Amino acid sequence: MNTFDICAVDLGNTSGRVMKALFDGKRLELTEVNRFCNNTIPMHKYIKVDFLHLLNETICGIVKSGEVASIGIDSWAIDFGLLDKDDDLILTPHHHRDPRTLEMLELFKEKSKQLKWYSSTGVTFQAINTSLQLYSMVKDNRDVLNHAQSFLMIPDLLIFFLTGNKANEATNASNTQLISLVSQNWDWDIINEIGVPSSIFKEIVKPKTMMGKICSTLKEYYNYTYDPAVITVGSHDTASAVHATPLADENCVFISSGTWSLIGTVIEEPIVSLDAMNRGYNNERATDGRIRFIKNTTGMWIVEEILRVWELQDGFKTSYQDIIEAVANAKPFKVIIDPDLQRFYNPQNMVDEVLSYIEETNQEKVNGRGEILRAVFEGLACSYREAFTDLCDITGRKYSCINIVGGGARNVLINQFTANICNVPVIAGPAEATTIGNVLSQLEYHGEIKGEEERFDLLYNSFDIRKFKPYQTECWNEYYNKYLNLKKI
Repeated sequence: MNTFDICAVDLGNTSGRVMKALFDGKRLELTEVNRFCNNTIPMHKYIKVDFLHLLNETICGIVKSGEVASIGIDSWAIDFGLLDKDDDLILTPHHHRDPRTLEMLELFKEKSKQLKWYSSTGVTFQAINTSLQLYSMVKDNRDVLNHAQSFLMIPDLLIFFLTGNKANEATNASNTQLISLVSQNWDWDIINEIGVPSSIFKEIVKPKTMMGKICSTLKEYYNYTYDPAVITVGSHDTASAVHATPLADENCVFISSGTWSLIGTVIEEPIVSLDAMNRGYNNERATDGRIRFIKNTTGMWIVEEILRVWELQDGFKTSYQDIIEAVANAKPFKVIIDPDLQRFYNPQNMVDEVLSYIEETNQEKVNGRGEILRAVFEGLACSYREAFTDLCDITGRKYSCINIVGGGARNVLINQFTANICNVPVIAGPAEATTIGNVLSQLEYHGEIKGEEERFDLLYNSFDIRKFKPYQTECWNEYYNKYLNLKKI
């Protein structure tokens, strides 16, 4: 068996990295070759994606990777770019946390319309949706749509600037609320209802599609002498993360834990009931064409924003170990935070927002940073329990374990809290699931690994995967009931 070097570009909500993977036939080793920030940019009244920064850092990372067999790109979902007739980027892509779409939800508050769209696309209504971002452009009479010739999600856009070839990868496109569950192609009825030109949408391609080679202009400019293939992977980062989730069996739920937390399971057929819609579950494509039945909940976003505020105050970053120790030593179950409230979506100061919420709900005052973070951690665990319970109710199944992957899998307290509150074992890891899933898709394209069994064997041979057993379940159950009562207020 050949030894393969693979390049994986993984762009998260707050950071990006380019990783080089070495596969020797039995194990996979990852090396980080470029890490960079993914900061939003306030531009006039909008919040934008710093796309040119991401493009440059992606190319620099590829160059640093040297000779590789192929390159795959994944990123967060939802956001997109528009190209004109000359294939120039018309404007800096909007970021999904831009508030311009919040009022769009009011225009679609009628349940019958929501269910119609949900039945067709399998995607619930959220302000961040690609569909509503486009609709906000229509309502604002944004002239850019009159000049747009191509619609590309962020990974598709990067692939275009690398290769000159355009397509929309399926796992990411399925999250736009613009793809028909039946045809697995663009839902032209919804696109026409929004009022967006249908001509801008490109061919839907599956993961593991060859998109071309890096164009000569870039190779010459960056003095890059190699000729790797550029391959589509699960370009929605959650799709790649699920591809690298070593699910013990069909009764295991996954949580892809990062800035957002995505909780769900893989099913054969979509579920588009009113109950599923009301509980916020999406039907998105997995890398193998099945359905990721999944709910998008707040993940480590609140924690990241709290730490950012403290870093600005202190002038230095708080270490991960200090965070864990502070939370572990803080008083448990003191206050309750509902992390999915709109007020925590994008406040100017997350610390102030959390403290204001505690005060407004007449809860005990928190003392110190450890108690603030503990309240958030415990709130996240409650949110996971709620989504887990919903999943059991909707599917009519009893799930026996939870597999947490992504950066949150390193958080031993969240892992243990989740096991306790859900009263099932938690399998934690791999932490680099998104990058690994990206690499695995490329190895499958090259024929180096075949099938789910070989994929899971490779994961257990190569990466640290831990198990957490539940305890103190009665205390956690009592706390969860208080959480539910608070949500009713």
